[in-house]
Amino acid sequence: MGKRRGGGAPPPSPPRPPLSPAWLHGSPSPAQVRRAALHLKAGDLYECVADAGRAIKLADSDAIDALNLRGQAYYRLGEHEMALNHWRKVPQAKKKKKRASQPATLPPS
Repeated sequence: MGKRRGGGAPPPSPPRPPLSPAWLHGSPSPAQVRRAALHLKAGDLYECVADAGRAIKLADSDAIDALNLRGQAYYRLGEHEMALNHWRKVPQAKKKKKRASQPATLPPS
C-alpha cells in the first residue's frame, strides 16, 4: 500500500546549459527596444522608461536606441535633467559601438 512501482526516486532532470557571455552582456533585446518605443508612442511613459532601462542594463550601457527612447520619455515626464543625462550618453555609446565593431589588430613583431 502506497508503494511506487519501479521503486526509487524519479530520474534526475538533465542539467541546463549555462548562459553564454554573449547573452549576459550582449546587445539589448530588439523586442524590449521595440516595446519601449510602442509604450512611448502610446503615452505609457513609465513603461517606456522601464523597458528601455532593461535594454540598457542588458547592453551594458551601449544601447543607443534605448538611451534615446528613455531620454524622450523622461523629457515628456518633465524630468529634463534625467533626459539630458541619457542623451549625453548616446555619443559615448556610439564610440563604444564603433570600437567594438572594428577588428582587433596585433602589434608588429
